[in-house]
Amino acid sequence: MRPMIVFLSLPVLFASLAAAGEPQRYEYLEEKMAVPVRLVFYAESPEEADAAQEAVYRRFDELNRMMSDYDPESEIVRACRESGATGEAVEISSSLYDVLSLAREMNRQTGGAFDISVSPIVKLWRRSRALPAPPFFPPDVRAAAVSRRGSCSQKGRGSSSKQ
Repeated sequence: MRPMIVFLSLPVLFASLAAAGEPQRYEYLEEKMAVPVRLVFYAESPEEADAAQEAVYRRFDELNRMMSDYDPESEIVRACRESGATGEAVEISSSLYDVLSLAREMNRQTGGAFDISVSPIVKLWRRSRALPAPPFFPPDVRAAAVSRRGSCSQKGRGSSSKQ
């Protein structure tokens, strides 16, 4: 009988701690950018935890709208499309400018190992994933993808403007 009393007392203890303003654990799980994103917060109220998770997931959505190469209307895809059509620098947000500047610096520091300009190669890989058997892309198709690498980068575009 004793274990039952302890077991029944635990909810009362936790409820009294919550009432005393002790932080409680709150856990959230949503899919963002095609991956599960799990958040764990310790907050004094459900409203405080909900506000924090809403802010984090909202930022994920903002980053996705800015940098997704799956979304034809994301800021980076639009900028590549517009600059590719004219060959001119296009205006981008300060947030995207900061990300591209950091990527450029990481590219320099890694001797090219970190390279965000591989989109044409990634698109070729995505096409191959949808096929039932491993494809053989002729050398000219592979070479064309590699030659387009860097076609939407900051190389020579030091004048890209920030909003």
